[in-house]
Amino acid sequence: MAITEAEDLYGAKDVDFPLVFRLEQSNVNCFPALMNHLDRTWISRLYPDNPSRRINSLNCYDPVDGVDAAERLEAAQQLFRRHNVPFHVRWTPLVPAELDEEMNLRRWERYSDSSVLERTIFALGEADLPDGYRIERSDLSVWMKHFEAVGGTDISRVTPEALASLKGSLVCVPLEKLCLSVLDAAGKPCAVLLGVLDGDCLGIFDVATDPAERRKGFAHSLVVEAQRMGAEAGAIRAWLQVDGKNEAAKRLYGVLGYRETYRYHYCRPQV
Repeated sequence: MAITEAEDLYGAKDVDFPLVFRLEQSNVNCFPALMNHLDRTWISRLYPDNPSRRINSLNCYDPVDGVDAAERLEAAQQLFRRHNVPFHVRWTPLVPAELDEEMNLRRWERYSDSSVLERTIFALGEADLPDGYRIERSDLSVWMKHFEAVGGTDISRVTPEALASLKGSLVCVPLEKLCLSVLDAAGKPCAVLLGVLDGDCLGIFDVATDPAERRKGFAHSLVVEAQRMGAEAGAIRAWLQVDGKNEAAKRLYGVLGYRETYRYHYCRPQV
């Protein structure tokens, strides 16, 4: 595969393509869209009325499947228009050079750079919590209440509409979920984590701590506990993604042994 300008900019050189494919496959399994359309190895994922770009984007899974890129890109855009969904391409190292070049020719905007981090896992023992706190596994409905109570991953986005969209997405996940919360002695939620078990992979999502309860090691403890449960269930690696600008999260996961496997971003037509 030719190294394009975007690949050079976003760190796609010398990537482990089989591992990228496996993690991208797990991403689809852990967060399924409402509708999918396959064009060979290009998959249009749509979930109308849900704001998540992850499940409203064109995704590619073979870097050499770039034949007729311009025509296929236009067909995908028409599909999104039909359902009144804003069109995005989720750029990963698996995007064919021909599609990448077509987006460059059209001067599409590239934005929202994120890192996918991964590590092999094994049972690490018990999470280390301060006295009076415990980790509890719950069902999705209870966990959603805890997620709202701690302010989510961004308190400005914890709205009834956003919570309904998130729950709607999670209800569609066919895999086993690890809905974990840190509770204080009175049962008040202090931090949350959602894990999804996908065979040999454990996906980790929505790690959030109440701002008043930070710097107590809750996120660290939740990840350790999720890894322990994942290893016991047969997972051999855990993965997660962080915003490219979130240096605090990168430091936390770096301490836990996570390393960047690849980066991705979104592409869209200029307004």
